[in-house]
Order: sequence, then structure tokens, then C-alpha cells
Amino acid sequence: MSSESCQGVITAPPPPSMPHKERYFDRINENDPGYLRERNMSPDLRQDFNMMEQKKRVTQILKSPAFREDLECLIEDQMQKGNNPTGLLALQQIADYIMASSFAGFPSSPLS
Repeated sequence: MSSESCQGVITAPPPPSMPHKERYFDRINENDPGYLRERNMSPDLRQDFNMMEQKKRVTQILKSPAFREDLECLIEDQMQKGNNPTGLLALQQIADYIMASSFAGFPSSPLS
């Protein structure tokens, strides 16, 4: 082997004229207490917290007036079509469950 074949490759950083593209890890403050707590949390515990957050979001959707209106429209459409009694029964059971679990802040309207 000659000394000419063992030359190393020299790389240089990009010229300063190119803008720095922000990456995900550039936005994380490693000294943030919330980040440290989440990073040190066990995977099982983290999964439990994620499930709790998902349940909160689902509950918010189920209790929202917009969801209730959409459900009532679906039930009314099924009642007018009348060709799928099992689908109508399922929708009515969902509506009954939501109305039973809703709190007093939202008015409930009769479906039948």
C-alpha cells in the first residue's frame, strides 16, 4: 500500500448562507421538568397515561353537542329509511348510553 491510497476524506460544515432547518430534537429542552419526568417514566406507566389521555378525548367527543346532533340525525335517517332495524337499535342504544352518562350542562332532546 502506498501512502497515496490512505488519504482521508475531509468534510466541512455547510456554508453559513444555508438556513438551519429546525428538527424535532432542536425544539426539546432537555432541562424541562416535564420532559425529564416523561423520559424517566416506565413504559407501562407511560402507556397508562396515554390511554387516560385517549379516554379523555373520547369522552369529550361523546359529550359534545356536535356529536349528539350527528347521532340524532343518523337515528332520524335510519327511522325514515326503516330498512335496517338492527342498525337503528344500535344507534338508539348508543344515544341512550350517551344521554345517561351526560351531565346537566348539555340539554338532552328526545329521539322518538
